[in-house]
Amino acid sequence: MALSQWALFRADAVFAGISGFSTLDTQSVITPESMVEQIRSYSEPAVEAYELFAAIDYVFPPAAGLLLSATTLWLIRRSNRATSWSVPEWIALLCLLPVMFDYVENIFLAFAVITEGASAAVTGALVGKALKLASLAVSSALLPLTAMYALVVIVSRLLRRNAREKR
Repeated sequence: MALSQWALFRADAVFAGISGFSTLDTQSVITPESMVEQIRSYSEPAVEAYELFAAIDYVFPPAAGLLLSATTLWLIRRSNRATSWSVPEWIALLCLLPVMFDYVENIFLAFAVITEGASAAVTGALVGKALKLASLAVSSALLPLTAMYALVVIVSRLLRRNAREKR
């Protein structure tokens, strides 16, 4: 995951050096007009650099999403076994939503670059980006929340054990 993230940001820097812009994927706030203007300014080397970035951007999201999802699932399973409480395991799948929406964004961005800013492609890319960012907020909160759940379970068990030993 670290290697794919490094490659992704390195490819973005190369693209920015050629085009004068960060990749559209990494610009959190962008208007449709600005997106079309940027796409239409891309030279052939900029498009080639963007293609490299896009290829790498199909590796990083699942690597990050799977790591977050697996860690969240592990914390939930370990905690659920140690207490009568039960957090549904399917919650860990929410960490994969950003991957799906990132792919939607990537597909529409590739289409937008190929078509030099077709309206439908730009709109699809912006919707995918908005959904990706919203789902990133949710999935980013899940890991600390499940870690706190695990901590509460551990502390509760220790307190119960100490109470039993004092009797």
